[in-house]
Amino acid sequence: MLHLKYRYILFLLVIASLFAFCGKVHKNEIIAKVGNDIITVDEFKYSYEFSFSPTRTGPNPRKTYLDYMIKEKLLALEGYEKGYRKSSYVKRRMYQRRYLDILETYYQKHVHDKVEIPKDEIQDAIKKGSVKFRIRIWPTEDYDKAKKALAEARKIGLPQYMEKQFAKKEIPLDREKKFETDWIDFLDIRPEILNGIKDLEVGEISEPIPFDTGYALFQVLDIQRHGIKVEELERGVKRKRMMDRLHNIKANKIVHALMDSILTPMEIRVNAQFVDKLAPLLFNWVNDGLPTGLYLPDFFKNPLPDSSKQYLKDLQGMLDETLVTYNGGIKTVRDYIRYMDYYRRNLKRKSSLEEFEPVLLTEIGRMMKNDVFVELGEKEGYANVDSVAEDLHLWEDKWVYEAYRIDQVKGLKATEDEERAYFKKNWKTLPVADVDSTKFEKFRPYVRLEVLHKKQLSVLDKELETLYENYPVWINEDKLNSLDLDDKDKSRHISLFVRKRFSNQAAVPTVDMKWIFF
Repeated sequence: MLHLKYRYILFLLVIASLFAFCGKVHKNEIIAKVGNDIITVDEFKYSYEFSFSPTRTGPNPRKTYLDYMIKEKLLALEGYEKGYRKSSYVKRRMYQRRYLDILETYYQKHVHDKVEIPKDEIQDAIKKGSVKFRIRIWPTEDYDKAKKALAEARKIGLPQYMEKQFAKKEIPLDREKKFETDWIDFLDIRPEILNGIKDLEVGEISEPIPFDTGYALFQVLDIQRHGIKVEELERGVKRKRMMDRLHNIKANKIVHALMDSILTPMEIRVNAQFVDKLAPLLFNWVNDGLPTGLYLPDFFKNPLPDSSKQYLKDLQGMLDETLVTYNGGIKTVRDYIRYMDYYRRNLKRKSSLEEFEPVLLTEIGRMMKNDVFVELGEKEGYANVDSVAEDLHLWEDKWVYEAYRIDQVKGLKATEDEERAYFKKNWKTLPVADVDSTKFEKFRPYVRLEVLHKKQLSVLDKELETLYENYPVWINEDKLNSLDLDDKDKSRHISLFVRKRFSNQAAVPTVDMKWIFF
């Protein structure tokens, strides 16, 4: 039993900390307190509305959802207490989120905030964009070959000329449709090309026009003209889409100007011969399927088994080789693998190595550009911007919770006896169609997941019993019930997953779907 004097001092300290805490966030903006932490109204609203619909169930879905958030907050607080903030999983996730937040802020300040689109320019673009056309393109290596192709194509027709070229190949893989565009407008074509084709009649073949690294012939196949209402020039979906397109075009020009002014003096050099060796290894790895749920650099932490494919062994042996040099440092293959882990969606499976190599070079260039922009953003203090700090705080809570939860439930197993007993009693409730009480083996994978889920909840509920005692919970019931939320019956069946357009990452943390299934 505490002496009265010390109980009084402790009371004063609690009151003082509460006032200091509430000084930053007004009490009316708090939806719940968990220990010394809080869940704000905005945090709850965004998480609730962008969540997986099965986490919003029952007669009071907002209370159901808040209870899940509180459980995660409790586990996160215990995770902090036990040092999970320093785990490799949390540190890695925080590093990448911080990196992307700073990069996004840098782009906002130095690119998007500098884009200006006059009203007249938008209206003019809407008018021009009302004309759509399809074109045929025949690329050649140089101007002389383009002139020869033009002379013959004007005699026999461009499609017939192209078929003659296809027939010269032993295996005619290319066909005419591959060289035809969908319906496009003036913004889809570079200005220098547009100037060369804008006066062409349908079916007419252009003079040779610079294209990629050579020259090409262009032929207009068809033209469509769409009417425009006067009000569409002032408001509406069409105007919004055109504004977005113009914004992206101007933003790209600003980015290229930044790259010229910042990256060119750095004298960045990619080891082309080394890329030639690296490309087939990465091509095979991507096409065979990158490991899911694993940080790619960790794949090479230990010696690979003898049974591993040769391209993986070769790749492991190249990790510390220099890939890029620049004034001030180098980038190794290991650096690129680390970058690639978060941008693996950009390296989609390709049908050929020739198709893969330019994508790889683009990604290496993007890595350099992003690294430099983030370094500049660091110097300009963007890591301390309120929006970045708040975003990192929310995600750190989420990832500490995940790391702690994973440790609590790892190693769970379901025995055959447990699976059979569960199936016998609960077969009707399995989330599969046409479930049959006599076919245990057929539905056993679903039964195993259900058994593991029950065990998982049992472990977590036991842990939470103690945590509720260690970290007192208070809920602002009046505020919760009065929030303006769309939680009608129909909306409960809709899941709205919102991702950042900039990075394709989730905009805000939402309740873990592991509360619903294993």
